[in-house]
Amino acid sequence: MRVFSSTLLAALNSDTLKHFALIDIQLASTTVYFTDLPYPVTVGGITYTSDSGLVEYQAPRQSSQVDREAFKLTLVDNDNTLRPQLEQGIAGKTLRVRIGVFNGSDQPNTTDLLTSYQGYIDSVNYQNNFEQALIVIEASSPMADLSLVKTLITSKSGMDQLSLTDTSFDSVIDKNESIVRWGR
Repeated sequence: MRVFSSTLLAALNSDTLKHFALIDIQLASTTVYFTDLPYPVTVGGITYTSDSGLVEYQAPRQSSQVDREAFKLTLVDNDNTLRPQLEQGIAGKTLRVRIGVFNGSDQPNTTDLLTSYQGYIDSVNYQNNFEQALIVIEASSPMADLSLVKTLITSKSGMDQLSLTDTSFDSVIDKNESIVRWGR
């Protein structure tokens, strides 16, 4: 059974709960640390930045097909700082989200943190609506692949979402013809 501190129990049992999130995202060559607080906070010697462009994080949901948790995180990346790291491939890297509460003096309690989600990054999608460049990271538990269904868009633009440097699909688009002779 999970044991909570008296400070955390008091906050959870109060009428209003003021909380914050700490998010660790492992990228290709580094780990980034974000918070939804309006100011940076240091926890265990690690500084969580507040200017991360964090738009939303959805609570883990359960799939009806297989008992799996899925977690979605949306970040703004207008200055294109995260995208190069993400294009190096972060599938299978770790994502951890911890939730903290504010203490009685309205300060973030960084000693009693609840792990809301810990799993692996499953997919990254880029969305650009001409006002914001959004990165949507979906993470899931190790059981995620059992019910995973993805549609692969087979167009040049669709392949560019996976990799801008991969040109293997370009020859398919250029209407190249080849004759295949069957038999001897």
